[in-house]
Amino acid sequence: MKPARHHVESLDAFRGATVAAMIVVNNPGDWTAVYPQLMHASWNGCTFADLVFPCFIFIMGFAMPLAFSRRRERGESRSRLYGRVALRAAALVALGLVLNLAAAWRSPLSLRIPGVLQRIAVVYLVASFIVLRAKAPTWAITAILLLFAHWALLVLVPFDSYPAGALTREHSLAGDIDRLVFGRHMLSPFGDPEGILGTMTAVATALLGCVAGRFVQRTSSDRAKVFGLAASGIALVVCGIAWSRVLPLNKPLWTASYALVASGVAASTFAAFYFIVDANGFRRPFRPMVWLGVNPLAIYFLSELVGHAIEQGLVVQGSQVTTAKAWLFWRMFVPYAGDATPAASLGFAFAYGALCLGVAGALYRRGLRIHV
Repeated sequence: MKPARHHVESLDAFRGATVAAMIVVNNPGDWTAVYPQLMHASWNGCTFADLVFPCFIFIMGFAMPLAFSRRRERGESRSRLYGRVALRAAALVALGLVLNLAAAWRSPLSLRIPGVLQRIAVVYLVASFIVLRAKAPTWAITAILLLFAHWALLVLVPFDSYPAGALTREHSLAGDIDRLVFGRHMLSPFGDPEGILGTMTAVATALLGCVAGRFVQRTSSDRAKVFGLAASGIALVVCGIAWSRVLPLNKPLWTASYALVASGVAASTFAAFYFIVDANGFRRPFRPMVWLGVNPLAIYFLSELVGHAIEQGLVVQGSQVTTAKAWLFWRMFVPYAGDATPAASLGFAFAYGALCLGVAGALYRRGLRIHV
């Protein structure tokens, strides 16, 4: 019997591609000129931008059984793994708060508490505990229970003075919980897209990734891996779309229907990556994505930190003060497009992403892997 695999190069490539997409989506040259698919849906609905973060969560889950098996084979105890997981989660929360402080440095009293790295930390902590304590069938059952529990809470529990089932931007159980816990320390007065209730379905997304990771780890045939991932991904998308007839696709709430669709897209996309990179050995064109994929959160943190820095008013033009980002965009990109078009805005995002890719490449060539 073929030994279980604990490293899949296509996983690094796919993870790097999601980080690249996150950087491009988060750093347009001008937020008023962005292609619609690179903007998050205003409330209900799903765009390309809405699929990037859950793909990363799915990948994080996919990597868990591989990483934990590798460490267990090296002789690490379960208690040591728990400690490692807890330290990493704490570090991610701290880094997330640093990013939020950088974004709110002019008004630190309005510091946002939730965030992308904070959600990754909590999901990683909870999913890791489940993976280390239970078998793969339990991971799938837990994911299903979390999806249905989240749905039931949203549609069956009344809150404040509103009836059960209110799912508007201004009024939802998720937003009400966030207001009670975080007060004004949220992205929006009505709630936070990385709020408390949505963490349930984000954990379910990670657990579905864990199931996929275990399947790839234990399956010997490349053909079976590709078809299994693709088929399960399509099935998840179909189930999610069917569920969306009664529970809308909604990223800020991370509804169960959205979690299924996003997980299905992630599984199917990874099937394509695996087929190209691992099954057929077509690695060279994907090498830059691997650079990003081996240090994903470090590069993401750096891109967000520098992004916040260049959006501050630091450049003097005559009697006006503008931001470094605006100065770069209007001086170096707009002249070629003739105006602040979506193409110029995307060009800035690609250029910024290329700089981040260069940093990732330098770290990769020096064999540096920053574990955050």
